[in-house]
Amino acid sequence: MKLIKKLHPATYFFVFIIISILFYLFSNFGGAQAGIYSWIQNAWDGGISSSVITSNTNTLSEINNVTTSANKIEIQMTDPNWFDTNWKYRQVITINNPNSSTLTDFQVKIPVDTSALIASGKLQLNCADVRFTNQSGNTLSYWISEGFNECNSASTDFWVKVDNLNIGDNTIYMYYGNPSALPASDGNATFLFFDDFNAISLDLSKWDSLIVGSPSGGNWLVEDGYLKAGNNNRYLLSKTLLNGTYVVESKIYVNSLPANGFTPIGAHSNTNIQASMLFHGAGNRVYLRRNNRWILTISGLNQTGYWAISSVFVNSSNSKQQIFDIANNNIIYNYDFTLGTLLNAKVLLGARGDLYSYNQAYSASWDWVRARKIATTDVSVTINSEEKVYQLNSYATSNIFNTTFPTEWNEISFIASGTFTIKARSDFVSNMSNAQPWSSCDAVTNGLDISSNNCVNNGDQYIQFRVEFDPNGVEFGEVYEIEISYQEYDLDNPVSNASNVLLTGVTAGSWINFKPTVTWDSATDNPGGSGIYGYCIALDETDGTSSNLDPAITGGLLQSLDDGVPKAFCPFIAQGNSLDLNSIAGLNLTSGKTYFISIKAVDNGGNIFSGASIDYQDLTNFKFDNTPPDNPAFINLPVNFVSTKDITISWPVGANGASDSFSGVAGLQYRIGQTGTWYGDLHNGSEGLTDLLADDGVYTTDPTYDYPNLNEGVNKIYFRTLDNAGNVSSSLLQGDIKINTSAPSEVQNLSVTPASNNVNEYQFSWDPPATFTGLVSGLTYCYSVNTLPSSSSCNFTLPGETSIGPGAYATQPGTNTMYIVARDEASNINYATYQSITFEYTGDAPGIPTNLDIADISIKSTSNWRLALSWDVPNDVGAGIANYRIFRSTNTEISCSSNFGSFAQIGSSTSTSYIDTGLSQVTYNYCIVACDSANNCSAPTGNVDKNTNRKIH
Repeated sequence: MKLIKKLHPATYFFVFIIISILFYLFSNFGGAQAGIYSWIQNAWDGGISSSVITSNTNTLSEINNVTTSANKIEIQMTDPNWFDTNWKYRQVITINNPNSSTLTDFQVKIPVDTSALIASGKLQLNCADVRFTNQSGNTLSYWISEGFNECNSASTDFWVKVDNLNIGDNTIYMYYGNPSALPASDGNATFLFFDDFNAISLDLSKWDSLIVGSPSGGNWLVEDGYLKAGNNNRYLLSKTLLNGTYVVESKIYVNSLPANGFTPIGAHSNTNIQASMLFHGAGNRVYLRRNNRWILTISGLNQTGYWAISSVFVNSSNSKQQIFDIANNNIIYNYDFTLGTLLNAKVLLGARGDLYSYNQAYSASWDWVRARKIATTDVSVTINSEEKVYQLNSYATSNIFNTTFPTEWNEISFIASGTFTIKARSDFVSNMSNAQPWSSCDAVTNGLDISSNNCVNNGDQYIQFRVEFDPNGVEFGEVYEIEISYQEYDLDNPVSNASNVLLTGVTAGSWINFKPTVTWDSATDNPGGSGIYGYCIALDETDGTSSNLDPAITGGLLQSLDDGVPKAFCPFIAQGNSLDLNSIAGLNLTSGKTYFISIKAVDNGGNIFSGASIDYQDLTNFKFDNTPPDNPAFINLPVNFVSTKDITISWPVGANGASDSFSGVAGLQYRIGQTGTWYGDLHNGSEGLTDLLADDGVYTTDPTYDYPNLNEGVNKIYFRTLDNAGNVSSSLLQGDIKINTSAPSEVQNLSVTPASNNVNEYQFSWDPPATFTGLVSGLTYCYSVNTLPSSSSCNFTLPGETSIGPGAYATQPGTNTMYIVARDEASNINYATYQSITFEYTGDAPGIPTNLDIADISIKSTSNWRLALSWDVPNDVGAGIANYRIFRSTNTEISCSSNFGSFAQIGSSTSTSYIDTGLSQVTYNYCIVACDSANNCSAPTGNVDKNTNRKIH
């Protein structure tokens, strides 16, 4: 709130005292608003102080390019020796003299981009406001080039006569920016000799006009700023005498040449002592007149039809003559020569240097003629950055003012003049570390509430202002007094606290393995209060029992962590309606701990909710575990290939089972393949805690979810363990499910040794099939003789064996056939994919057994009826007897020799006896044959019969 309107400085203090007394009376005797204060600064002569102040002062915390006094601060001039404050700008020019002696009154060419200065409005269109001074501020004579590199060009040539150039670097200044200045370009004051022919006639105070012989044609003519001539018997000599080292120059345009030439520029001491240039019409030649001799320097050089600068440099050690083509900006002719001392020389124009009369006409115009000093080595010029009459970056910063309480900021008012900007910024800490940088602060407006400024915030206790001066033009910025009014901010606590405190996606009190986000509904500040600033938060780490923390006093686990909030009303503040614990740098949670969250609202005045503890303490909690569980020690899977996808997998439970130290094992999951879905018993695809295998030690593959993912060959299956907080074991259990439903192909290269034998002994070998699944060492082979392979006829080798024998494999005399078929380790076999080979048995059959006898050995008391047969070995055993086969019939009227087909084999014996048991009380008829290992058998013996209760017939 603004208390008084600013008055003239002479009456302001008195008025302020009167109004302050009235305000005190009003505010203490029924006034509507009390507690309004002001901070005033109207004294500035106390110097620099870094103190934080609580009352008015005359010190400042920072001063840069300003001047302070008892009653004001003002912008400082760039240089006390500034040429004239009516000139707004200057450029610092450095001239380097590389010669071994000082140069005095030396003409220096300064090239300046005047077109840019004119375009920016800093320089008059005709460059009239340019001035040059030496370092002491004394003006220097100069001349602006005319007709070439003139004003309003990118490189305007200013010829400046510098009074003193010491060896090395020297400084002069070019001033500009005065729209009222009159032209000061002066060639006469700048050069040793100068004429620009701007008079109405030839200036005879500068020239002697002479003739030789009998001239014809017109005399010298000065017209439109040019000197014009047309007869080579007329010539001009300057009245000024030249000595030392110098150059004479003329800007000339030649229309036509005489056959015997004329002089565009030269230095003339007498007829025989001179250095001059001769333009010669015959052959377009250029001659040098050196003392009393003509020297041809070049032929065929066009000298007509363009403006050029012709120069003759006079130097006893390094002379030269030169022609510079102005239009094309280049030297088209240069000739070096040696010249002796040329004293008391005059500038020569017109007739030949030898002054002979040739009486020939020519046509030429001179724009200007000048003579200037030269040095052995030319000087170099550097133009530096622009300066203003008043210092750039001029400012003064106040001390930091402490109101001692949270503050509502009112009006700022000031008394000042000229060009200036006042800024203000506030903070809630005394070092202003959270305040905005001055460069981002908007200027304040006289008489307006500064709390609307982008760098001032209600509730802050500290404030500071800065005065910045802008050297715009020649206006001189001054500030006399600044006043800021203020009052106490909101003093009441919020009336309600944060409510409905929740953990996003988490049930309160449950185990989790991440730092959750806490959300809440907004608190409410007191009516008319400053509004809710944020929320004090405490995170209590416990073993299960709350410590009952007060977030206004301690942040618990959040204490000393960076909340990213500028104001420090309590140890840890969150703004908005949520706090992501995962975003807090340095916050570490411990597995197995329980965490309680307490919240208190705080308003912009720093007032904190003060309700009952039930409304702010332990509003939600969670248990934390981010330690992975341990897998079971192993899983059990079929070792070999199997021909089915119905697989049972098991793992240990108990001592070697899955385990977790904190939240406990929730279950297991499996995945088929590296990119498969993690499944549990429900197969819902969540891959989380809602789909787990019960930790019961067994799982059988599911036809719907697993069979489609099990392919022929080796399938990787992985298992992992999850705990109740959702942590997953850090490693995986894995195994192979080997599926094979395809039988092997035929065996290869089946062979028999020998192919024919009279002894039943053969050996067979083969190579594995060309195609099969699994290991070659897991293959087994079915073999059968004289019978096609089948599940009932197969005999099998051991795994990996690819041969059988030697052994008795013939089962019949003559041709026998061996069949071989492969079976893989998953028991896949296709009996039709056999390989076969034949072999011959040529052995003799045994003879007929002899002396067949029969005896009744029944035990009649137990009705155990049985008969005993015995016989003798045949006289001829042939290839050997493998067994004796016993045949029987109950028909006693037939014999083996005539009705052998009616007898049935009831047994065999490798010895020469046989007991037939389980008989009835009937007569049994027997005969016997002897057989070798290839079933090559003898003829039957004669018959014997017997009843179990009577003697042999």
